[in-house]
Amino acid sequence: MTLSEITTSIRNKTGIKNTGAISTSDIWLFVNEGYDLIQNLLMNINQDFFEEQNTKFSLVANSALYALPSDFLGLEQLRLAYTTPTDQEDYVIATPYDVSEVEDVEVQEEDISEDNPIYDLTNVYIRIKPTPTSSVLHGAELFYFAKPDKLAHNSAVPYIPANYHPYLVDYGAAEVCNRFQLFAQADRFRKTFQEKIGVMTETEADRIKDNPTRIKNITETYKSSRTELI
Repeated sequence: MTLSEITTSIRNKTGIKNTGAISTSDIWLFVNEGYDLIQNLLMNINQDFFEEQNTKFSLVANSALYALPSDFLGLEQLRLAYTTPTDQEDYVIATPYDVSEVEDVEVQEEDISEDNPIYDLTNVYIRIKPTPTSSVLHGAELFYFAKPDKLAHNSAVPYIPANYHPYLVDYGAAEVCNRFQLFAQADRFRKTFQEKIGVMTETEADRIKDNPTRIKNITETYKSSRTELI
């Protein structure tokens, strides 16, 4: 479904078709809220529908915290080099850890070997340990799943499986009804959305991650400029 089709379906479902009552741009805000929610749910159940990106950033002496890319959705792999890398063999793969479970900072974080680094995701940052003692140009390479762009024009198509596009109609309809204090209708649409999300979660949880089939943008007719993992 295109964003235009989703918007029309929302107006038809709610019966609120007058653009003077609620603007198309406001409906698009609701649709994108639902879109973000579905993306995060798919990512949280370890799915790889989204394009993979990789980027390098430099390590800074005595700094353990680094900003994630603005389009970051989920982490695929982090590779670190505590001395200036000259090829891929100079990087080692970092493993995740839960900072809330640390009981001895010195032993569990700072005494970690540079050959076996660890990381923790925190909001829009990634924390690495051990903390670099010197700056390293391109000392980190991040492979991640990129968040699709917001839906912002009539022909835009959600970057999720097509069978989940109608879910955005239910989410948007619930929010539109809620704005007009049509709470019974809003609850009905919200319940439908939640039930569908439950089915989606159960269905996708059984899908094999890293399946060669990946959902591509329906409007993409040329090779993506993004670098994908091999």
